[in-house]
Amino acid sequence: MKYLIAALLAGCGFSAAPGASEPDEGMDASSASEPDDGPTVRRRCEDPSTRLCVDFEETAAVSDERGSPIEAFAIEPERRLAEQAGSFSVTSQLLVGEGAALDITPRITIEMWARPDAIPEDAASWLLDNPTQYSIQLDRDGNVQCTMAGERVISSRALTAATWHHVACTYDGQLLRVYIDGSLRGCRGSNRPIAIDGTLGTAIGARLQAVPAFANRFLGDLDDVHLYARALSASEICALGATGPACTSSCFSDGGSGGDG
Repeated sequence: MKYLIAALLAGCGFSAAPGASEPDEGMDASSASEPDDGPTVRRRCEDPSTRLCVDFEETAAVSDERGSPIEAFAIEPERRLAEQAGSFSVTSQLLVGEGAALDITPRITIEMWARPDAIPEDAASWLLDNPTQYSIQLDRDGNVQCTMAGERVISSRALTAATWHHVACTYDGQLLRVYIDGSLRGCRGSNRPIAIDGTLGTAIGARLQAVPAFANRFLGDLDDVHLYARALSASEICALGATGPACTSSCFSDGGSGGDG
C-alpha cells in the first residue's frame, strides 16, 4: 500500500548510536551480516544529537521519529532483514519540512542504507538534499558524492545495483568524509561553516528545487535515513554499516580517498 498521507508525528526515539571506544584502524566488524542485506537491526535514534530519524517502520505513513513534519507520496513498503524500508519510484516524493532542527552546524553526519535499482546512466540521482546546506548524490559511475561546507568529496568505491549499501557523510569542521559500507572511501579538508540559509526543506530520494519541485530522483530502496548534529567517529560508522570483516578508516591526503580494506 502506498504512503499517501502527510505525517506530523513526534516519535519516542530508539537506542543510541554505538560508542567510539574501538580503535579506528582495522576495526573488527565480524558480527556484520551478508553484504546484500545489511547488518542486523540497530536502533539509535535516542542519541541526543539525532536531528532526523526516518526508518520507514510506520505502516500507514512515513514519519520522523524526531518530530519534523513530513509529506510523503507514492513510497512503497519494502523489506530489509527484519526492518521495513521505503521503495522509491519516478513518482515518489518525500519532503521534510523546513525547520531549525535541520539547520545543522558546525558538525554533521548523514547516514542511511541505500539499494539502487540501477546505477544512473544519464544524470546523477540524489539520496538526500537540503539545498544550499548539504546533500548526498549517486553519480553516474556509482560513486557517492557528499557536498557541504563549501566542499564536496567523492567516494573511491562505487555502489552496485540491487545491493544494500550503507552510505555516510561526516564533517567535523576540518575534514569532510564519505564512507561506504562502514569504510572511509574519501576525504577533503575544509574549515568553512555549514550554511543554514536553506528555505525549501529537505528531500529524501530526490534533488529539491524551488516551488518545491523534485528532480534527479533516486530509484530504489532507502532505509534508516538519519542526521546527527555531530560527526560520528570512524568506529561508530563501522559499527553501523560494516558488511565485511573489517573497516578502513584512513585517508591518503586531503581530497584523497580511503585506502582499500
